[in-house]
Amino acid sequence: MPFVRKTYSVMCCVNIVLLIICIASPKWLVHHCVKSNVHLGLWLFCFEKDCKPHPYSIESLEAVRGLMIIALIFTCFALLCGQNLLSRITKRKIPDCMISSIANYCAGLCTVSSLMIVLFEVRVVIDADVIHLAPDWAFCIACVSFSLSLVLGTQNLLWDRKFHKKVKPSQEEEPSTPSDP
Repeated sequence: MPFVRKTYSVMCCVNIVLLIICIASPKWLVHHCVKSNVHLGLWLFCFEKDCKPHPYSIESLEAVRGLMIIALIFTCFALLCGQNLLSRITKRKIPDCMISSIANYCAGLCTVSSLMIVLFEVRVVIDADVIHLAPDWAFCIACVSFSLSLVLGTQNLLWDRKFHKKVKPSQEEEPSTPSDP
């Protein structure tokens, strides 16, 4: 396997780990104005060292959860496509690099959408209740994961363009015409 493919695989694995960490972490938002630490995550609400599930369901939080899980699925799919797995399974020539690139871009889009939803919700809460919430380290990890998804998508797109030659119109074979003897 060439160095570029190995690097791509390692970066995809790092992106998967980052997404798992930020999905599972209760440290998305932090409330700094109280003496004890209050952290909000996608699944848990933590007060000091006691973490509990969110007491009520918020539609925007459910949307963020769904988008982050979809981003994780797309990233795993991009890793599998990056290994030419689809071509091996179907025994057909499939543009795996292009599919992997699209999957990485979709993962990045889902991640940035969830980040924007969280930021807009924080803005609404700050404006309405004068509560001082700030992004915490899991939010920053999600930002890094978004950036990494874009880099991986671009790398795969460039890899596909560089190493897969396309047939130019001048190189196409002309149909042979029967010649008159």
